Amino acid sequence: MIRMAPIGSSEKGSRVSDGRAVALRTLWPLAASLLIALGLYRFGLELFVAIAAASIVSWIAYRFRRLSVVVLLVSVLIPSLVQMLHLLPVGWDVVGGGVRLSDLVVIGMWGATAAILMNGRNASREVRLLMTFSVALAVVLGVAVARNWGSYGLSALGEFRFRYLILGLPVYLALGFNQSILRAWAAKLLAWAPVVGVILALPLVVAEKGVGFDEASRLYPSSISLGLLLAVVWMALRGMKQDEVLHGVASYAAIGLAGFIILKDAHRSVWLVAAACVLVLLVTRAVEIRRLWLWVMGVVVVGLLLIIGFGPTGGIVADYVATRSRAFFNPTEDPTSYWRLSVWRAYLQPFLQDPLFGQGFGGYWDVYVPELGARVITSPHSVYVQTLVKVGLVGLASLLAWFGVCIRLLTKGVVLRDSGNRPQWVLVVMGLVAIAATLAYGSVYALDFWPLAWLGLGLAERLHGNAVTTSE
Repeated sequence: MIRMAPIGSSEKGSRVSDGRAVALRTLWPLAASLLIALGLYRFGLELFVAIAAASIVSWIAYRFRRLSVVVLLVSVLIPSLVQMLHLLPVGWDVVGGGVRLSDLVVIGMWGATAAILMNGRNASREVRLLMTFSVALAVVLGVAVARNWGSYGLSALGEFRFRYLILGLPVYLALGFNQSILRAWAAKLLAWAPVVGVILALPLVVAEKGVGFDEASRLYPSSISLGLLLAVVWMALRGMKQDEVLHGVASYAAIGLAGFIILKDAHRSVWLVAAACVLVLLVTRAVEIRRLWLWVMGVVVVGLLLIIGFGPTGGIVADYVATRSRAFFNPTEDPTSYWRLSVWRAYLQPFLQDPLFGQGFGGYWDVYVPELGARVITSPHSVYVQTLVKVGLVGLASLLAWFGVCIRLLTKGVVLRDSGNRPQWVLVVMGLVAIAATLAYGSVYALDFWPLAWLGLGLAERLHGNAVTTSE
């Protein structure tokens, strides 16, 4: 028996549904306003301002990826170019609450990465592997913040921001730069930005510092030499890809300028990175030993000719280079190396107090160094010592495991030697070079923008590009 619905019941149900919809539309703003009011009463205005700012910069980083990279690069490059001149006042780039402009951009990159993952479907196995280890590392670092929040408050978050927030950059590039045109543009930007920046700042810096070959006459900090070195490697790889050693007058001039800056400023950390880069290029067969020897001999011959041509000045240059190189063979005789070794040894005791998980973030650097007879309140100038003290063996293992996964992604199933006119080959090799640069540079400094950016592009090429894979 079929029962007929009373006439008008459908209209009645429709009116009820419409009433509920109207009620929901009326009540949810009230509920949201109530939650915001309670939150303001409990946590204050700062938290909501921070959430709003993070949401805005995350949206910008998600929608305008080129703009985000440019702003971050400029905010890193400009203060480095004029660092030796002390032109910029302290806190010139602080946008509020101790947060710098570069920090704000990277926070947006973290948020954009989360949005990319939530909007992505059928992520590849490689992407899932990268994100698994990235999340694991983030959890370890986050615990180091949370455990000291009661003691240090925002200082715990601030120390994480200052030292490890930049790790969001390579992940953002790896996932967000999923188009070849974006990767090609970013590679050119990373290569030519430090070159152009050095050229523009050089007259001002030379007028202030001179052209003497000594530590007091250094033109730029080590990060500039590092950026120039990686740019040179990229230019050389692009030239070799096209069956030429180098091509274009601009590339020759840029390499000459980079060589002069790296020699004059004589940052030994960058010399160490150069050796690590050469090793990677040899292992990956990106450079043949025969070709490398030709380059080495050419550099030696040109250097000798310059030293002879400069006369007495050439002797000063040779002595300066020899003095700076001495630290590699007898570090205790070099003041800077001796300082670092003494500080690292002194931080062994704080590390042993909690070797697994470290002290956590937020505490001040403070250790008595017997060899120096004084207390040192600066960071230990080593990402390894810094990580061991703050997050212990678990933190260092997580960080190295993350780099290990990056190496696996870049090398698995990929022919690293050049096998035709394929731009992908260059960025994949640059990713491996960037890892070697980060690990070598980290022995005496913290994590740096330039190698992490190149690593992100290498991962992006491997995850999204048509990388050269083996057929075996």
